[in-house]
Parts: sequence; C-alpha cells; structure tokens
Amino acid sequence: MVHYQRARQIGLTAFLSLMLSACNYEYNQIRGSLEKSELLPGNEMPLEKVTSFTEVQQSVFSVRCQTCHEANGVFTFEDYKTVLSMVPRIENRVFSIGDMPPRRPLTEEQKALLLEWIGQGAPL
Repeated sequence: MVHYQRARQIGLTAFLSLMLSACNYEYNQIRGSLEKSELLPGNEMPLEKVTSFTEVQQSVFSVRCQTCHEANGVFTFEDYKTVLSMVPRIENRVFSIGDMPPRRPLTEEQKALLLEWIGQGAPL
C-alpha cells in the first residue's frame, strides 16, 4: 500500500510539473512575440494605448465636424459630456449610414482614431 501511495504521489508530481512546463513554454512564446517597445520597464505586461477625448476632438471633431455643427446650432464638439451622450448617434452616422461628415469625409486615419476611441468606451 505504501508503494502504491508513493508511486501515485510521484506520478501526480510528474504530471503537475509537465503541465506547469507547458504553461510556462506557452507564456514565453507569447511574451517573446511582443515588441520590446510594448513592454513596461521591469514589467512583462504590454501597455494599452488609450485614446483620449482631447486627441479625438483635436484630430477629428474640430477639423471635420465642429464648423458645420456650431453654425447650425446643433451642438458643440468641445464639451465631453455632450459628445459622450451623442456617441451612439456619431457612430451610426459616421460608420453605419456613412453620411457624416457630408462634404469632407474623414480620412482612414481619422476613422480609425474615432473607432478606437469609441471601442475603448469613449474615455476622457
């Protein structure tokens, strides 16, 4: 009986060691594929770029939206709370319907920036 328990312990230990080795191998494969610039110094977690409202406001809203919307008295794109309340409508008009802005469409870079910001939950 003692030999059976000892053999079982050794087998379980070997199995757990094998599983941990496999996990460590997979972790190192993923970690090795990350660019060094994506890593925090002294940390192994990648940085996630957060797109700010200010960045979107300056790169998209102020150059493509604000002039017409302010002239029509619809709303201003400078106030975060106002824009935040309009995010579903903005997303619909820009990406689903595709009729905004009407005269000067967004560049691919502007669309990507706006979509990234919306996808991140429209952070301030």
